[in-house]
Parts: sequence; C-alpha cells; structure tokens
Amino acid sequence: MTDTDPLIDTGQTVRVRARFYNPEGSVPNFVKERVLLQGQWGQIVFEDENSFIYEITVNGTTEIKPWLRSFGSSCEVIEPASLRREMIAEWKEILSYYESV
Repeated sequence: MTDTDPLIDTGQTVRVRARFYNPEGSVPNFVKERVLLQGQWGQIVFEDENSFIYEITVNGTTEIKPWLRSFGSSCEVIEPASLRREMIAEWKEILSYYESV
C-alpha cells in the first residue's frame, strides 16, 4: 500500500486514520512494531507511549479493512466515518456470536 501505487481495490482515493493502542503496556510494543513493519507506507504520529495515530491514503478500503481488523481492540478507526461505521457493525456482529457464551 503506497500513496502512489494503487491497491487492487480500485475504489476512490480515501484517507484512513486509525488510533492504535499498546495492549496492557506490553514491552516490546508489538502493535507498534507490526504497524511500523507492515504499514510502512503510512505516517505515524505518536500521542503518548501507549497510543499513536496511523494515517494512509489508499484506493478504497477493501484491502486495508482486514488488516485493521486483525489488530482487534488495539485499533480504533477514526476516519473515514463510513469505514468506522462498517467496523462498528462488524464488531457488533462478532459480539453477538459470543453473547451466549
């Protein structure tokens, strides 16, 4: 995923912003290390030692969505609002699978 190379998804160019959290203050911060390695085409702005904002421009959200989802509760989608709503709906559906447990 790069700002200049298109993704397979040929949707509209969109800026994605997500906040990442360090679960339980783990050392090393495996979330940060993974984003630095796999998300190298985006920009990271550190908020504090336990969270940072990741921003990237992509051609549609089809391919980045599973990557963001793979971080579980360590990732909060901020923008675009449409992607945030999709993620919320998916997590609510997942929660419904576990409500009977």
